Amino acid sequence: MRQYTLKRIGLFFPTVVLITIIVFLIMRLIPGDPALAILAEGEASFTQQDLVELRQELGTDRPLDVQYFDWIAGPWFAGKLRCVYSFGASCGHDQGWISVVEEIAEGDKRFLTKLTVGDAQLIKSGVQLGDRFKTDFPAKISGVVTGNFGDSFWFNSSVMVELKERIPITAELTILAMIISMVVAIPLGVISAIRPESWIDYSARMFTMVGIAVPNFLVAILLILFLIAVFDWMPPLGYKNLWEDPGTNLSQMIFPALTLGFYQMAFIARVTRSSMMEVIREDYMRTARSKGLSEQVVLVRHGLKNAILPVLTISGWQFARLFGGAVIIESIFMIPGMGRILIDAMFQRDYIMIQAEIVIFGLAIVAINLVVDLLYGLLDPRIRYS
Repeated sequence: MRQYTLKRIGLFFPTVVLITIIVFLIMRLIPGDPALAILAEGEASFTQQDLVELRQELGTDRPLDVQYFDWIAGPWFAGKLRCVYSFGASCGHDQGWISVVEEIAEGDKRFLTKLTVGDAQLIKSGVQLGDRFKTDFPAKISGVVTGNFGDSFWFNSSVMVELKERIPITAELTILAMIISMVVAIPLGVISAIRPESWIDYSARMFTMVGIAVPNFLVAILLILFLIAVFDWMPPLGYKNLWEDPGTNLSQMIFPALTLGFYQMAFIARVTRSSMMEVIREDYMRTARSKGLSEQVVLVRHGLKNAILPVLTISGWQFARLFGGAVIIESIFMIPGMGRILIDAMFQRDYIMIQAEIVIFGLAIVAINLVVDLLYGLLDPRIRYS
């Protein structure tokens, strides 16, 4: 189990790095210019020089590699890393830094042509690059690795300042949706499996087909219209903090969570039914009954324990659907979570905000799947990497 755990954890970090690279590149491939979007807002006119200066201020005019490392580990790290792999050609002298490169050979013209006049004059008077790099590294690292995703182009503030109150809201919504879907779907799938071809089975199968076919946003609209038309009651919109007023919070979140988890509820019920029907035909189930165990003990201890493994597998990547669905559901029910601010950032081409949210979503999904894999190994010791 230790080797299995270490391998799964070892895959976690490269996956996160790959997510950051993919998200960063996709954001740069999307048409649109955040500087142009900011200047075009309102009726004020602007010149080409204004556009160039704003691009410099936002940093979107710099090379992609510099932008990426600046975003990941801060401007100091980006500059020094670029300095290292360019053999000193990109070393700057900002913030009191003295550019130093070892003189590898006297009169090496290939080397000297890469240096500015100021670089050449400072070669012999500076400190060793490696020593200085080790000294300044801990103090000047910033960026994503420290939880700083940068400053939003549109909101003109730190991304984490905007998201720190919204992340718990979206997390509460998705967790509540998953709990509701599990509580409803697993018993429904088990009952449908042990009573095949009954009215309960037919009803459950019809529910799963409808739940899988109807999109979440349509479920939300139909639910609101149903409550208004039948009960003459509008579900409460907005958000109240869970710790300040739990009752109001539950009344506001129950319907969005029910809507968000509707698809998961249907899909998990369908998987549970199929898995349970396979398990109840196994030899060890007949052996358990022959020992005189009650039917409830046989179904729960021997049947459900083995049938739950596929459900546990899909529950990990189902969180990805929940995060994606939360973007629309939060807008419909006016919940101030990550989804609503993500839509605003998309309209304004706010690369930094979009990158941050997608990376946070990706990190959460990868972490959840890591936990699921570890639980899978605990529940079924036969599962190991070869």
